[in-house]
Amino acid sequence: MTARDLTEALARAARDGSKGDMLRLVRQFLHTAERVADVASLIASDPGTTNDRRWDALIAGAVEDLAIRHGVNVPGWTMAARRYLDEPWYVMDFASPNRAVQAETPPALADHGVYIRFSALANV
Repeated sequence: MTARDLTEALARAARDGSKGDMLRLVRQFLHTAERVADVASLIASDPGTTNDRRWDALIAGAVEDLAIRHGVNVPGWTMAARRYLDEPWYVMDFASPNRAVQAETPPALADHGVYIRFSALANV
């Protein structure tokens, strides 16, 4: 699964009303990416948009974190202004900013305005 495949799957899930599956799709993408030899090929191309800035920011932050952890170049598309949120988004719907979530959010995701514990993105 490439970043483009993930974006298309998230857009479909949002259209079909399957928003509960959206985080599972992100987990599946990251799980797949952790097991391929050429991570750069999965993330190099601009994946387009999900039509929801929050999910676009999450994808950009997750890809940036993935690239850093695997020692590959961070794709330029992750740095587009439209991939940063003006207001923080707590993915798990916390009622207010949560210091524990902030502390456990990978820096690349936090930079994009997305807050979620790294463990919530891991396939267990």
